[in-house]
Amino acid sequence: MKNKLTFWLIILALAGFTVAIIYGFITVFSPSPTDTLQHPESTTSDARTKHQTQPTPETVSTTPQNQHEVLAIEAAEIMHTWNPVEDTSRSDAIIRAMDYFTQEFQDSFIPAPRASGAEWTQAAQINAKSVPEINVVRTHQDDYVVELAITWHWEDAQGKKHKGDTQDQPRFITFVFNDKNKIVDFT
Repeated sequence: MKNKLTFWLIILALAGFTVAIIYGFITVFSPSPTDTLQHPESTTSDARTKHQTQPTPETVSTTPQNQHEVLAIEAAEIMHTWNPVEDTSRSDAIIRAMDYFTQEFQDSFIPAPRASGAEWTQAAQINAKSVPEINVVRTHQDDYVVELAITWHWEDAQGKKHKGDTQDQPRFITFVFNDKNKIVDFT
């Protein structure tokens, strides 16, 4: 089992490296983002954006198929629910989800410094909280590796929806579980 887990951790690391290269390429050659939190999104815009950014229906499951998928969705929802007025950075949300992680991961986690990006600052100015939407893309290796696609929007105190950072969505996260249903790592 240990060799199998090591193999998948190496594959996961290589996949993460590939995603980082692709993300860098997209970031360099994409037009600069507009101020996404200034105008509430309309229902029409929301449906069009959702259609363009979600993986194809053949690759997405909205219903968890096993225990690891359920746990991955629960952890990802906590990790992607941010409150910029109260949270120092997105790391605060990861800390809130620590019950899903192994003790080794918890001991090695280093929180990011204070967030300062435009999206975070603007969300704080309108007292908005993130609202994630999470879908299972696929599950690998006897259900021990779960890949998710995550998008989010911001919702202000009056319940108005505002777009999230369109350059960073969807965010793909892969969780690796151990035999005790704890997350060993994620990318």
